[in-house]
Amino acid sequence: MNTHDARQWFNGTRHRAHAYKVLVSKTDGSILGAHLVGPLAEETINIFALAMKAGMKARDLKSFLFSYPTMASDVSYMS
Repeated sequence: MNTHDARQWFNGTRHRAHAYKVLVSKTDGSILGAHLVGPLAEETINIFALAMKAGMKARDLKSFLFSYPTMASDVSYMS
């Protein structure tokens, strides 16, 4: 499980709140679930939903390039 208070990240300081929890399988690295708190979480969570539906692994999300400084650019650090 990856969890972190990300208020010190650029987007966290910009929006004054940001935290996450991502459940990753220890056996195969698949994404089991995600919980996001903060502005635009309702948009960013869709990336995790798509990754889970596609059977992607956490390492696959880490390799994606997202435009910066969007909230999606934090996804590679969360997975």
